[in-house]
Amino acid sequence: MNKLFKASFSIILISVLLGSTTSRAAYGVIVGQSFDYEVVASSWEILFGTNSSSGTGFSFLDTTQAVGTQFEVEVTQVETSSVDWNLTIGIDTITGSNTQFDVFSIIMLIVMPALIVDQSPIDWNQTEMDQGIEIIELFFLDPTQVWDTFYDLSQDDIITDLEENPEWNFEDVGGYFYTQLNIAVFEWCFDGTYTNSTDIFSGDYTFQIAYDASTGQVKGIYYDIDYSGTLNGESIIYKTEHKFEEVGYNLPIIPTIPEFKWFIALPIVATLSCIVVFRRRNK
Repeated sequence: MNKLFKASFSIILISVLLGSTTSRAAYGVIVGQSFDYEVVASSWEILFGTNSSSGTGFSFLDTTQAVGTQFEVEVTQVETSSVDWNLTIGIDTITGSNTQFDVFSIIMLIVMPALIVDQSPIDWNQTEMDQGIEIIELFFLDPTQVWDTFYDLSQDDIITDLEENPEWNFEDVGGYFYTQLNIAVFEWCFDGTYTNSTDIFSGDYTFQIAYDASTGQVKGIYYDIDYSGTLNGESIIYKTEHKFEEVGYNLPIIPTIPEFKWFIALPIVATLSCIVVFRRRNK
């Protein structure tokens, strides 16, 4: 289902973050290390016009795997700007790589509702839709680079630029970034309405990622999107939830919108650093 989101999106603020992508990476993992993960939640309900698909599970090698399935990620090569890995479920293995340019994928993830607008009308493939959501292949991050990225994404100027897009009216948009017990956590909410002369598309979205602040190994990723309305004159519903975690690790509980706005004001226990920017705009 991630195949839907391939094109660029006009409000992605790539230029703000270009400086960090040219730095030398500092991955803290070594060849031969392996990490076990579990997909603990994955579901979808998508409708566009007369096309629809819904279910639970996730897609791997064009088949649907059940929630609760575990997978192993093994480091096969480490270079200054990338980490190569094997991902194995059962007897099946795929290869992949994480690089310093994964910051662009992260930026696209935080504006996923806007990407849906940018991709409308959806190029519908019933077979792919029915297979489910693909795992987000972010397992190793350069800790220095992504620290700067998440800091930037939680800053006021980024949020201001998002709010200045004339077709989007935000109820809530903001980022929360902190570390606890050497695990860095970035949380984001995106609650807004897209309108033009004929269409309206609204809802809320939360995104969360945690990683080892020393090595860059991702501990877990979660997102939950609940949007609906009309786009290009067609009715649309887009509801997806997906979470995977390293076995033995639990992502912190993230409140749902609108409770997210008071969550950022709570005191942080055993926090090494905290960068918080949150803005509420009345419709």
